[in-house]
Amino acid sequence: MHKIFAVILMCLATPSLCFAESKVPLEVVHSGKDRAGQLFVAELKEIMRSHSARPVTDRQRPRIVVLVATADGDSQLRGSSSAISISILYDAPRMPGEGAFLKSVAQSCSRENAAICARNAAADIEYEVSLLRRNWPALWASL
Repeated sequence: MHKIFAVILMCLATPSLCFAESKVPLEVVHSGKDRAGQLFVAELKEIMRSHSARPVTDRQRPRIVVLVATADGDSQLRGSSSAISISILYDAPRMPGEGAFLKSVAQSCSRENAAICARNAAADIEYEVSLLRRNWPALWASL
């Protein structure tokens, strides 16, 4: 358990070490109109763009797809917090459906903590991509 936390902390402290060789083609797809969710996605895109990802929308190239679904967490306090679901996929033109599922994460996030939640999600994404690199080198090479 301590090793996992050490890897996550290393990625948060020095994200460039996690993907030192190249930037990974990544597409973030968001569904949801809640304010906290929109802040979360904006922060996540900025973190991924600055550290490890090359934004793409070209569906004819292999890429990592991050599907983010958000909704208001409390209907009486609209906009104060969001329920967030993240699915991380590897997708390529020849793969059936929407690609290969890597991981799913769910969390709740307030507007004030959107940046922290995004950093946590970015660490999850980077960890799953590192597992893809280690366990499926042929898929990694296609990126």
